Amino acid sequence: MTVAPLGDPHQAFFELVRRHAASIGRRLRTVAWLEDKTWTTGITEAPYILGALEARGVQAFIADPRDFALRGDEVTWDGRPVDVVYRNIELRDIAAMERGRSRLEGMRALFRRNQVVSSLAGDLDHKSLLEVLCLPEVLRRLSPGERRTVRAVVPWTRLVREARTQGPTAAPWTCRRSSAGIAPAW
Repeated sequence: MTVAPLGDPHQAFFELVRRHAASIGRRLRTVAWLEDKTWTTGITEAPYILGALEARGVQAFIADPRDFALRGDEVTWDGRPVDVVYRNIELRDIAAMERGRSRLEGMRALFRRNQVVSSLAGDLDHKSLLEVLCLPEVLRRLSPGERRTVRAVVPWTRLVREARTQGPTAAPWTCRRSSAGIAPAW
């Protein structure tokens, strides 16, 4: 396994959404970064990434799943047609909005038309899924070089939850949530 530097991550993101737009027959003019605008905590990289898209000539904005509308054959946001939506929200959060009686016809149309990156299967593309690569039954199937890469990279992709797992030295450790934050319990 060869690991190479990514280069400019903003260019990589631009290429991702540009290629996706082309694959569904759209010219990339607008990108919506999908978030629940009622969330009041956490940080988001959206302003930086969207600024980089705008520097490349793409209109980019943060949108809430409830903000899309159907206008004829187009899905719009604030009256503008939307080419690609980057989903920075889990499906369970979108489903909760719908259970809460939010109207999501525009969002449903975006999924049907394959205008959303990550697709419906996107909740499975999270880096925390790489944790399975540390299982002994998986590691023994990898080459020595692949095992070195996994040991160097994968321990830092863990989903934060209370669990026993292997640390960077392969020694077991437990990560616990506490009032002081989240820290490994050695």
